[in-house]
Amino acid sequence: GKNRSAADVLSLNGFTNTHALSSVIRLIETYSKKGHKTANMSSYNRDSTFTNQQTLDYCMENYYWLGPLLSKVLNIYSKSKFRTIGVSSLCLIAYMIGGKTPSNQVNKFMAYLDIKIQLHVI
Repeated sequence: GKNRSAADVLSLNGFTNTHALSSVIRLIETYSKKGHKTANMSSYNRDSTFTNQQTLDYCMENYYWLGPLLSKVLNIYSKSKFRTIGVSSLCLIAYMIGGKTPSNQVNKFMAYLDIKIQLHVI
């Protein structure tokens, strides 16, 4: 009797890390449409939310860059000793720097963060 969430729909279509993935999609879409001031998960507006189908469509069209980005961020997050920034927010930061097609600079930045976390420098 419970409604399916966007994460449930993504999972049924073969995607992994679906809770983080659906959250990232919502954050990026909100940021893309409304700018940085409203790209906050706590500001809920039913009129501006993505439907499950829209989330699935967005994921299918953009997984070529969302998948690797999420994978890198999850790798960094799992190694982090102090988790002050969540996975979704880290993905949004990477998106804000590199857009839909992150350049080598964004990948180098993420790798740099990964190395610093391994060395416990940050």
